[in-house]
Amino acid sequence: MTVFEALRTGQSYDIRDADYQREVHGEIDRCNHLCWAISQTDPADKPESNSLKMSCCTVKCKTAHFSRRR
Repeated sequence: MTVFEALRTGQSYDIRDADYQREVHGEIDRCNHLCWAISQTDPADKPESNSLKMSCCTVKCKTAHFSRRR
């Protein structure tokens, strides 16, 4: 079970734990890099922008249905 799976089940974690540090800080670094890449993308380049945004999501998020608010 990954740290994220354990947290979803309500398990508490010591943030000094090596597994926690590796997984969580790795994910934070990945997200920070994607945010940087998205902010550096030309807003007119919708395919690239959308591709980067979708790479932020988990498989569950990618398969979810989102409706537009009006």
